[in-house]
Amino acid sequence: MVSIIYNDIDTVSRNSYSYISGTSGNAKGICELVKVENELVRSALPDAVSEPAIFMSKHVSSKNVASFTVHSEGNWSAKAELGGNPFSLSMASPIEMLNVLLQMSKLAAPGMEVTFEATHHGPYTRKRSFFAEVGGNEDVIKNPKMAEILAKSLIGSLEMGNNSKRIAVGIGGNHYASRFTKLALQSGYAFAHIMPRYYVEEAEMLDQAFQMSYPKPEIAVIEWKSLSSAERIPIINKLNSMGVEYERI
Repeated sequence: MVSIIYNDIDTVSRNSYSYISGTSGNAKGICELVKVENELVRSALPDAVSEPAIFMSKHVSSKNVASFTVHSEGNWSAKAELGGNPFSLSMASPIEMLNVLLQMSKLAAPGMEVTFEATHHGPYTRKRSFFAEVGGNEDVIKNPKMAEILAKSLIGSLEMGNNSKRIAVGIGGNHYASRFTKLALQSGYAFAHIMPRYYVEEAEMLDQAFQMSYPKPEIAVIEWKSLSSAERIPIINKLNSMGVEYERI
């Protein structure tokens, strides 16, 4: 059974919970709503929480782009300023995350961006989990209709089954992983973790990117032109040492 994680601190989380808790039967028996008291990025999941766990959250960006986003949790470097542990990735849930992305794409209001984000922030957990978010300016974040679309995306994903063609790890590109998103929506690639180009020097973290996922990824996808030839060499050497094939996009 899926666990949907929320709190009262986060506006999107609170409004999405209100919608789901008010729907009679749509989610009954196939998910449980779990309240945490702390910030979502710093909330340890209770042992009894079932998997996968989906955190409903607002997304804050400097550009205030109106968006629906999904991403796995984890820190690629020694920095852990927004929860989690240094050099630690949480357990990804790529199939369920793809399903939520597909529902977001189906339900998003005109002009709303739908995208994967690179793996970032906490909490650290060995339970399968990911964040599903509404981003934008304060008007978007506080709009109950946006939280309703997020909630409907989660509910609609719960009985979708496996829509993935390949389980993958993404390497390269920007924080907003538009090319990996396109591959997911058009070709059914389910991404477990996405390592953005500004962390490719941490090639040893690719061990975790493949291990901390269920199901385990079968391939890496590299956004080729986003990396210099010098940046590609340690990435490719690491993948070869792991016996992992890669595709270029």
